[in-house]
Amino acid sequence: MRDYSHQLVNWEEFKNFAANFFEKFSDRAHAFLIHQNMPLSAAEIYALFGILIYQNAFTRYLKLCGLGFGDHPEIRDSLDQFAVRKYELDPLVEDVFLHLGFFHRHNEFNDAFDASGGQKSELKIRNTKSVKVQIPFPLLRRFGLDEYEQAILERLAFLLVNHSLLDGICSDILGSNHGIYNDIGALHLAKAIRNKNKIVLVQPGFIHLQAKFIHQVEYELAIASHYIGWGKGRQASNIYRLGSMYSSRPFDAIDCEDSALVLLPQIPRTIPRPFSYYWSHINDFYPIFEELIPKLQDIKAKHQSATARCKHLDLNGYKQLFQARNIDLPLNGANVNVATEQLKPTKTVYTTYFSTAIVEGVYAGSNVQTTFSESSYLLNSLHQEDSRLLHANRTDQNLLKGYVEAYAKKTDPASFAKTLINIIK
Repeated sequence: MRDYSHQLVNWEEFKNFAANFFEKFSDRAHAFLIHQNMPLSAAEIYALFGILIYQNAFTRYLKLCGLGFGDHPEIRDSLDQFAVRKYELDPLVEDVFLHLGFFHRHNEFNDAFDASGGQKSELKIRNTKSVKVQIPFPLLRRFGLDEYEQAILERLAFLLVNHSLLDGICSDILGSNHGIYNDIGALHLAKAIRNKNKIVLVQPGFIHLQAKFIHQVEYELAIASHYIGWGKGRQASNIYRLGSMYSSRPFDAIDCEDSALVLLPQIPRTIPRPFSYYWSHINDFYPIFEELIPKLQDIKAKHQSATARCKHLDLNGYKQLFQARNIDLPLNGANVNVATEQLKPTKTVYTTYFSTAIVEGVYAGSNVQTTFSESSYLLNSLHQEDSRLLHANRTDQNLLKGYVEAYAKKTDPASFAKTLINIIK
C-alpha cells in the first residue's frame, strides 16, 4: 500500500466512481424516506447529501486503490442514536434572496448590492434546540444505509427532525461555501430546488475553476442556476464571469519600507478531502513545509522586517514546527473571517501555496513572490500551461499580473453589484 498523495489519484476515474456511489445512495435514501412518508427527488437528495457523499466515496475509493492515509474508522454497528439541532424559523420572503454567505468577507460588495437595489435577507432562526433521534440499526441495514459514514447518517437524522421546513414557499438563494454546507444551509438548497428557485453561488477561491478536481466545485455547479466565477477557467453554461471580489479590497497604502509577509499554507487534516492540491491531506503538506524551511531563513536575511502569518487555527501547530526546525521568524495567526484580521499586504508578499492572497497582493500593488512548486497542485490540462507563469520567472510581476488578470478579473463593488443584479433578476 502506498501513502496517499493527491498526485497519485486518477481524478477522472474517481469522478465516475463518486457518481455511481451517489446513485446507489440516492436510491437507498429515497426508499428509506418513502418509508418515512417523506418522499424527496434525486435532486433534493443530492442537495442535502451530495457534498457528504463525495467525502465518503473518496475514502472508500482510496482504500480500493491501495492508497493509505491513516486510521479512518467506519461507523460502529451499535450507533443508532444521533444528536441534531431542531430549528424553528421565521417564514422566508418570496421575492427577496436568502443570503447564505455570498458576500462573506466582502462587506463593501454587500453594501453596494443593497445600495443598487438588490434585495436579500438573512436566515432568521426563531429557536433551535438539541434533540436525540433514534434510527434503529436494523432499519438502516434494511435499506442499506448502514454502510455510510456518521456524517451522512447525522444529516439523515437532521432531515427526519426538520423535514417540515422543506414545505412552503422558498426564496431564491445567494450563497457560497461559507453558508451552504451546514445542515440548515443544505436544507434550504433542497427547498429551493423543490420550488424551482434560483440558486446563485460564487467561486470561493483562486484555484477553484482551474483545479483538476474539487468536490465542492462539482457539487456547486450541479445545483447552481448561476455560478459567479472570477475569470478564465472551467467551462459550463451556468458560469458567469464577473471578476473576483478579492481584486478590490479596501487596503491602506503599502508601506515603502523593506517589509515582507510570508503566508504559510493551511495545515490539512488527516482525513483526505477530494481536492487535487496539497490541502487534500497532511501527507501533501509536509513536503511543502520541508522545502519552505531554507526559504524562510533566506527571506529573513533578505528583508529589514519579515513576518510569517498563518490561519489562527494553525498557530499552535506552526509554533511547534518552527521550534522543532529552529526557525527564527516572527509568527502571527489571523482569523481571515474577521475584517480587522484580513490580509494587509506589505511591500513584498511571499505566497507559499496556491492562495487567493496572490490575487489580493497583485491588485494591492505588492511584489508577490510564489515559493511553491507545481507538485503541490494538479490543474485541468487546459489551465496547467497558463499556471506555469507562477513559476517561470518569479520576479517578473508583469507575467504574474497577466495571469491573475485573466483568472481573477478586476472588478469593483458598484459594477459587480450592477452586473450581478442584471444577471439574476
